[in-house]
Amino acid sequence: MHIDSIDIILIAIYYAGGTIRGMTRLQKILFLLQQEAGLGNFNFMPYKFGPFSREITSLVNTLVNQNLLTIKSEAEYNFLQESPVQIISLTETGRAETEKTIEKLDKVTLLKVRFLVRRFVQIPLTYLIAYVYAKYPEYTTLSEIGDLVREWRDIYGLRIQNLPR
Repeated sequence: MHIDSIDIILIAIYYAGGTIRGMTRLQKILFLLQQEAGLGNFNFMPYKFGPFSREITSLVNTLVNQNLLTIKSEAEYNFLQESPVQIISLTETGRAETEKTIEKLDKVTLLKVRFLVRRFVQIPLTYLIAYVYAKYPEYTTLSEIGDLVREWRDIYGLRIQNLPR
């Protein structure tokens, strides 16, 4: 079964425990699902904080309008100018619809999604961004935080990688 972009967003949030803190984290997780698991057909481009897809923002808003997701703003300091942080959560309807979709998918695909989402949903956002920058430098050409990310990569021991994808 083909998984469309909306389903990938919902399944990623589902495997994140029903909530993802921040649009930047959601963007990076969906980018990694596309790059490392071959799931998704989002049009990512280099942007201020690395890979970014306008489509994701638009689809999230559509899902909110369809009562499948909610977005709650939470005021807190955020170095990525993502203040207030958007807390993106499945509604009960969204959870039920996602579970129906999950039942139709093959187990290998679900394992890939669950593994990648759970790997990246709880780690510090600085590590997630540093990981993406180290592994996919071609998406960092318009970055506004390159100096910060180089410091984070040093802290975490991440180096630019040219790994086969």
